[in-house]
Amino acid sequence: MPVVQNLAADLLGVPLWTLGPLLPAEWLYPLELGFLGLGWFGSLLVLSRLAGRKDGRISWRAFVPWATLLTLLFAVAIWLASLACLLPFVGFGALWLRGVLRQRSNG
Repeated sequence: MPVVQNLAADLLGVPLWTLGPLLPAEWLYPLELGFLGLGWFGSLLVLSRLAGRKDGRISWRAFVPWATLLTLLFAVAIWLASLACLLPFVGFGALWLRGVLRQRSNG
């Protein structure tokens, strides 16, 4: 909420940084996956309309390569979203590794 207030500072005034999050943190990953799935499904629907012929059938030669690309992009987006959930652990791992390397170089 403070981000929206900061963008619309002229209308809403000074941002209230004491406001908490609008959603619990546990909801964010499933919500993100849901929006990614909706975008993928909507893209496939648009693609099926674009690959359609005048007789109402789908031209599979036009549909399959683009559907494959959309599915690969969807899979990469899910992979990146799952990596974002692991970032706190990755940061801790980097700090731990730095400490181990420092100990080995000193002693």
